[in-house]
Amino acid sequence: GSVLMASARNLPGTDRPAGCMIALSSVGQECDSRLGALVTAARADGERLLVARLSRAVAEGDLPQGLDVATVARFYSCVQQGMSIQARDGATQDTLEGIARAALAAWPALTGATEAPAGTGCVPPAPPAR
Repeated sequence: GSVLMASARNLPGTDRPAGCMIALSSVGQECDSRLGALVTAARADGERLLVARLSRAVAEGDLPQGLDVATVARFYSCVQQGMSIQARDGATQDTLEGIARAALAAWPALTGATEAPAGTGCVPPAPPAR
């Protein structure tokens, strides 16, 4: 399964506030600069982990040489953070899964690869049965 699809399942509010505290907290550090710095660092850490995983996939030949892994990681990080905002605004799991599928459909155009390497969280899911 994909990180984005897991986010679609877990972000909508049920018995807790919707969204992700890291994505939604102190975006501009306007409240407490120390808290803002902590959550900014946490968001950057998540992106760095994805850059590292994508870089490993390039080194192992699973993704093409010359791929701008930082841009791909930033794109998917932005999508996940945006999903958090959508969840906070009341988006349903179905809506968030649609966003995830749309973002994952961009994988071949972004990377030149038809399949994502395992562990990247970027494996396109099958569309829902109707």
